Amino acid sequence: MTHRILILGGTTEARQLAGKLAARADI
Repeated sequence: MTHRILILGGTTEARQLAGKLAARADI
């Protein structure tokens, strides 16, 4: 359900979450 909320929320939120996940992946 979270994924649907993010998509409905907007691309900006999705990008922020993607950035956080990417930062963790980099570490």
